[in-house]
Amino acid sequence: MVLVTGGTGLIGSHLLYELALQHNNITAIKRPQGNIQRVLKIFGYYSDRARELFDKITWVDAGLNDIASLEPVFKGAGMVYHCAGMVNFDRSQKKILYETNVEGTANIVNQCLESGVKKLCFVSSIASLGEYDGFNPVDENTKWKPGKKSGVYALSKFKAELEVWRGIAEGLNCIVVHPSVVIGPGFPDSALGKMLGRVKKGMSYYTLGSTGYVDVRDVARIMVMLMQSDISGEQFLVSSENLKFKEVLDIISEILGKKKPSIYASPFLTNLARIAGSLVSAFTGTTPAITKDSAKIAHKTFYYSSEKVKKTLDYNFIPVRESLRFTIEKYLAEFKEK
Repeated sequence: MVLVTGGTGLIGSHLLYELALQHNNITAIKRPQGNIQRVLKIFGYYSDRARELFDKITWVDAGLNDIASLEPVFKGAGMVYHCAGMVNFDRSQKKILYETNVEGTANIVNQCLESGVKKLCFVSSIASLGEYDGFNPVDENTKWKPGKKSGVYALSKFKAELEVWRGIAEGLNCIVVHPSVVIGPGFPDSALGKMLGRVKKGMSYYTLGSTGYVDVRDVARIMVMLMQSDISGEQFLVSSENLKFKEVLDIISEILGKKKPSIYASPFLTNLARIAGSLVSAFTGTTPAITKDSAKIAHKTFYYSSEKVKKTLDYNFIPVRESLRFTIEKYLAEFKEK
């Protein structure tokens, strides 16, 4: 039996599609409020056999921190893909981030060890790797040095990964993947979906930061390929291209037929917007659109290398422009349906 956590998320849903093409016995863990109909819809993006493939999945409600609900699910599990996790750059959410990402991952590792799971794939993040020094691109060997200025999300993923390496030291057969910013359809309410919405309405401002991007289909396929290999105890950075935020906004604007952003939002202006947004959030009880950590990221240069996974698997990534075009096509179709 193949077991997937976080099956209703962006990576998890696309991973389930890849797995359903090859396996008949799949179990997916979800939260009670998880939207499995969205997963079925995503399957329909890629196949006219969506329902047939979707019906191969057995859905189970279980919490990462609820051991009683996890134990029976792991019985008979051979391969486990741990995709569940929380992405949040708001420091006020530190407690729930640690509970989900760190403690939850520790519980998954423990269940794998106790159940004799053959192999685990852990979805980490580029956030848990070292920073670009201006000369050498970040790869699997770039050591991350946590400090007081480290983002709360990055810290949570770094500590979660430590739990995985602890499991490996205790005999767990495991691989770790570090996706960069993941692009994919089906989640118009995600950070990417909201950004597409803002560009569609007209977006004037841009920053000069940069980072890596990868298609969610590449992430899912690479995970499956690595799990089917004899590779164990290794980590792989998964990223297609490094682009400036301005370049990505320009591509999105072109695809949507909108005017490209032309006003540079300096660090001072970005911080001003963050403070104003925080005040609005305080009065409305909503989550701030810009946090202290995300404001910093908007102006930082990140540069990544996926040479290891390219050479190991002889893999060619989907170009970012193609990823964005496909995602926007599905986003617009869903927007029309609402």
